[in-house]
Amino acid sequence: MNYNPKAFYYLRGKKTCLDSYQDWFSVYSLTSDEKKDPGIIYDQLLSELIDTFSEKEKWELFAPTFTSNKLKQYDRLSVTDFFRSHLSPDAFELIGCITGIIDYDNISLLNGLIDFFAWH
Repeated sequence: MNYNPKAFYYLRGKKTCLDSYQDWFSVYSLTSDEKKDPGIIYDQLLSELIDTFSEKEKWELFAPTFTSNKLKQYDRLSVTDFFRSHLSPDAFELIGCITGIIDYDNISLLNGLIDFFAWH
């Protein structure tokens, strides 16, 4: 099962399920913008990134090679690097553990976006 809101996570000594994500706010130092559903933050960051792409660049994501300099730049960036640069360290740890992005050091951001497109 890929998503289960009743699944339990044990983070920083606190055990809670995904649909009670607010319980972790007391053990993570988060900005006010980061105190929301981790899945929504994940979707929001990737959606905002995709919105910066032209229609041609969106289609080019599925091509064998990239001609866009922007896509080439993002292809050299990992999923982990992207999220780390857009979140506070604590938010990255929390969202990273819940979504799995904390382990995507060797996955190109563009590969992550292709997966994101497939889900949405």
